[in-house]
Amino acid sequence: MQTLFFENAWEKTISTQDRINIQRVFDETNFESGVTIEYLWEAKNHLNAVLATTLIHNHTENPITLENINIQYKSMRETFTVPTTIPAYHSMPWTFIFDYDGIDGRMDYVITAKV
Repeated sequence: MQTLFFENAWEKTISTQDRINIQRVFDETNFESGVTIEYLWEAKNHLNAVLATTLIHNHTENPITLENINIQYKSMRETFTVPTTIPAYHSMPWTFIFDYDGIDGRMDYVITAKV
């Protein structure tokens, strides 16, 4: 069974409305085998960088650590490390910050929108 959890910084700072929205999307998700990254919403910061808030789903029987992974969101591509291990059969929200189209080549993950 998949479990939603919030990394410590998120647990301390997330708004009630954002928590409700994330829980709703999680509850409506049909989990695919493997690791997927699902789009939640987008914002821009004061530097005009794009903040893509997502749900990372680890629907495997092993914990995962995402280090130096190449992620594509729309036409933007960057390399990221998520500093939290995601336990087996867990999902957690995470925001990826894209400030330039920084890499070429194969993507490890593409942020997907619900269809």
